[in-house]
Parts: sequence; structure tokens; C-alpha cells
Amino acid sequence: MSPVESGALQACGDFLRALEVESLTKSLKLVTLKALLADGTLLSGAPIQQIAATARALVRRDRRLLADVASNGGPDARSIDDDAWIKYWRKNPIAAWTGEGSNKAQLFFRLEGERMVPRFVASDDCSEALCAMVSELVEWRLAAYLKNRRPLAPGVVRCKVSHSSGNPIVRFPDRGREALPSGTVEFRANGNTYEGDFQKIALNVAHKSGEIGNLLHALLRGWFGPVAGHSGTNHAVLFELVDGLWTMRPDAEAVPSASSVGIIVPLFPNYAVACGAFDHPQPETIATKRTTIVPIVGAPAPDAGDFLVFARGDSMDGGSDPIRHGDPLMLRWARGVDRRQLVGQVVLVRQGDARNAPTALKRLGADGRGGFLLRSDNVAAGLDPIEPTAANRIVALLVRKLRQVEFNPLATEMHRQYRREDIPSLYGSTYNPGNWNSGHVSLDGHTLLLVTLDKSEMAQGGTYHDEFVHGDRLIWSSQSSTSQESKRGRELLDCLDTGREIHLWVRRRKTDVVFTYCGLAVSIEATGDKPIRITWRLLDSAPAILLGK
Repeated sequence: MSPVESGALQACGDFLRALEVESLTKSLKLVTLKALLADGTLLSGAPIQQIAATARALVRRDRRLLADVASNGGPDARSIDDDAWIKYWRKNPIAAWTGEGSNKAQLFFRLEGERMVPRFVASDDCSEALCAMVSELVEWRLAAYLKNRRPLAPGVVRCKVSHSSGNPIVRFPDRGREALPSGTVEFRANGNTYEGDFQKIALNVAHKSGEIGNLLHALLRGWFGPVAGHSGTNHAVLFELVDGLWTMRPDAEAVPSASSVGIIVPLFPNYAVACGAFDHPQPETIATKRTTIVPIVGAPAPDAGDFLVFARGDSMDGGSDPIRHGDPLMLRWARGVDRRQLVGQVVLVRQGDARNAPTALKRLGADGRGGFLLRSDNVAAGLDPIEPTAANRIVALLVRKLRQVEFNPLATEMHRQYRREDIPSLYGSTYNPGNWNSGHVSLDGHTLLLVTLDKSEMAQGGTYHDEFVHGDRLIWSSQSSTSQESKRGRELLDCLDTGREIHLWVRRRKTDVVFTYCGLAVSIEATGDKPIRITWRLLDSAPAILLGK
């Protein structure tokens, strides 16, 4: 955590911890906190009438909340009159938070006349961080509550995804198991037919005609990511009998599928695919996103078991198709592979079965004695081959390195020039001088750096220095108020782990009225503070006009 987040935890830790486990019979208590956050009154308190009105507006915008409030004799938030709604809200969630009519020992709000006021106090320094932390907990608890409350259609059985020896399996519930088949039974998933081994408590094997090995692990990881079924996750699948054949699908509100303009593929941005040694453990939580791939002519389209990651390090930067730090890679979960058939291929190897076991991308070679070696392609790095041990497992195969044009919709604008006020529309945004006249613009999932190389004509140019040191290397200085630990600093430096896209727009001097789009970039190195000096690697080389050629 940042220092201010640590301060918020120290000041209000009891409230944050209680919020994690607060019992819920309805969503009303969480909606009350959501209303306080929306009005900016969590730390100051607010009149009950105001809280109820904001809560009603939130409920009306979400059909799931409307149904939850109306359940078990509750009112219809769309038609109830204002006075009756305020009376209802005071009797239920307000009373629950303030302890009216209860003997709860630990209460975090109190009533002062007609105001609901917090008992916890946060200093001005950490108030913003506390509100953000409460908001995160509220959204998490609310999402989990609404998902668990979602009724299943008749004949649908929900099963938890668990794991065995590091591999995901489907574990059957105690109640409802009798509706599922037993023995070797065909089922469909992702449009394919599998033969599953339905045992007493779990499905842990699935085969497909014409393919070798157990395909269940790749199927589940394709839906839920590298840590499918591990402790602390809440992954589940649904079984349903359709036209006489069992079908299995992920339990999710919506699962993206192939579209007319591309194929949606899982992206695990912080999955630590190291191009080096086994010295970086996986994070406790693997982030899961989805991105659209538009395959180029001559390149294979993504398969059902494919996923995307970013390379870390440069030990595979060699050979005819070098892999560099930040390169987007398409991998395919390994399914019943024979190592002898993979000699010469690039593979992802995991060291052990622990959830945070480190992985490394290496080329599988033969040692001449019937054994294997893991080699690096970057000969200049001088890395010795690694002899695999029993703890090393091949978990995925490299399909290919992606080109920017396959996943960046703006790649068609590469090296084109736009005026500053025309750039926002490319991102579905609107030009606002207060935001877009800065060199660092944050949007949803994107950060735009508007770079001026020669700052001699700029009033504040003396503290910044930006220059290309190579066609795909830019050394850039942040604003003088940005530190490495600030929100903006982490936004830039953690871009690979979060999947945030960094878009570079560059002009030679201030008098140039247009910026040239240079595509996506990843950070390689950062030094200094206020400003930070960041070395960016461009996924495609900048045009000659910006390189002084």
C-alpha cells in the first residue's frame, strides 16, 4: 500500500475489516455506503433524506438492485412515494448501520437528529485514500452478493472450479450432484464435443477426438486464467442438459465471444512470463482482461486454448524472430505434450506447482544424452543452458509474437499527424483544454503522452528533456510534480502489469501544430523522481521525421 493507504488502514482499519465480513441479507447496507460515497459525504455524514434519495437513484438504475429491494415484501423503488421510501430506508439500512433497536457492540455510524454520521475519523491526508478503499470493498461485496443471488434456471447446476496438483478441475456440489451424469459422458463446451470422466465428486479429465491428453485444464484456464480454481478464487461453471447433450459454460454475467471484426482472447497482463531465470514469482492475483485480435493475412487465428501475455526481459532477444521486453505474445496451454516433439520450440516452463510458482520462456533443446536443456536465444547475454528438473513443467507453448496492428485499433493511424484538439475523438473522448493541454492524459485503460522534443520555446521547458536515442527508444521526463510512487507515476511504470496502454504522440517543437502518432510503448527503465526519467520502448519504430533523419 501507499503511505496514505497505510495511514487510512491504521486510522480506520476496524471499519475496513468489518466491511469485508459484514453480514448481508439484502444489498441495502452496501447501497447506503455507495450513496454516501457518491455524494462525497462518507466522512462528514449526511441527512437521512439525502442518503435515501441518492440510494433510490442508484437502485433505479440497476434492475438487479430493484429486484433485490422488492424481494421479500420490499417496496418498488420506481413507484413508492418519497416519504414512504425515506421511512423504509431509515427503518432498514440506516437503523442497521447506526444500531437502532440492536445490541451490536461495534457500530460505525450514529444518528445526530436526522443525520447519519460516521464514528470513525480519518485525517485530511488519508481521507481520499480511505474513500477509495471503502469504495473498492463496497463494489466487491456488492458484485459478489448480486452474483450469488442470481437465480439459476431450472435444470442448471453450478459447480465450483477447484484444483488438484496445480491443475484446475470441476468439483461437484453436495446438493444438486444427483442431477449430473456419472461415468464417461459426452459434453459440449466452446462449441466442441468432449468426453468427460464424471466421477463421484468431480470432473477432472476431458478428452477430444483426434487430440492427445487431458484437455480440461486448458479449457478451464482459457476461461478463468492461469490460476483457475486456485485457493482464493471464486470460479464456477454451469452444467445444463440441452437437446439431450450436457453443456458446460463459465458462470459469468457475460462471456465475450468472437465478433465480426476480430476474435476476443484472454489477456493476463501481470502474468510474469520472464525471459530470463526463474527468479520472479507470480503475483498472488493474476489479472484477467479480454482483448480483440484481428489476425493479419498469413498468420494463424487464435485457438480456443490461446491467451496473451507480455514478455519480461531480453534473454530471448535473438535469432530470426527476437522477443523483446514488452512484446505481446500469444501462448497456448500445453495439452498432453511430448517433450521430444517440442525440441527447438519456445515453451513456457513453470517451476513447481505452487500458485505463485515462477515461470520462464525458453527454447527447449536436447542435451545429446536423451535429456533436455532450456536455452536462451540471446547469445550475447551469456546465459548458460538450464537443465530441467522434476519440478519444471511445460505449461504453454509459444504460438507467435503479435504485431501491433493486430490488437491496437489505432495502428491504422501510425505516423499520421493530428492537431491536439482532433486527437480526443480517436479515443471516443471530447477535447477539453484543461485536460488535453497537458502532456499526460489519462483515459479509461489508456494513457496518452503528448511529447514535444525541443522545449526551447516553452515557458516551462527547462525542467524536462525528451529525446529519441534509437528508432524505438525514447527517453522522456514526467511532469516535475510526478513521483514514482504517485498515482500518475505508478500508472506509467506499472503499465505492463495492469494492461494499461501507453500511446505516444510526438512533435519536434512547440510551433508544430500537429503531433505524429507513434503507437504503443512500454517502460524499460525509470530513474529519478519529480520528474521521473523513463526510457520507453516503442513497439514499432518512430518515423524518420522525428529522428532527425
